[in-house]
Amino acid sequence: MTKFNLMIAAALVSVAALPVQAGPAKSIAVETGDLNLASVEGIAALNSRIAVAVKAACSDSDVRNLSDTQDLRRCRLESMGKAQKWAEGLIARRSALASAN
Repeated sequence: MTKFNLMIAAALVSVAALPVQAGPAKSIAVETGDLNLASVEGIAALNSRIAVAVKAACSDSDVRNLSDTQDLRRCRLESMGKAQKWAEGLIARRSALASAN
C-alpha cells in the first residue's frame, strides 16, 4: 500500500506587524496503491484524492475574515503545488518500473 502524507504547516498572519504564528501541521494520507497510474482514469483518481486531501488539510479558516480567506487560498495553492510535484514523481517512478519489467 502506497501513501502520500500531505504535510501542511499553517502559517497565518493577520497583521503584518505581528510575528508569523505557525499552526500545527496536518498530515492527510492519500492512498495510491490501488491506482493504475498508467491510465488516464488512475491519474484522474489520484488528482481527485489530492484535491480532497488539500481541501481537508487547509480547512481551518474563518472564510468570513479576509485575512483567513487569503491564508486559506495560499495554503491550498502551495499544498496543491507540492502535491502535484510529488504525484508527477510517483507517476514517473511507476512508469519507469513498468517499462523495466
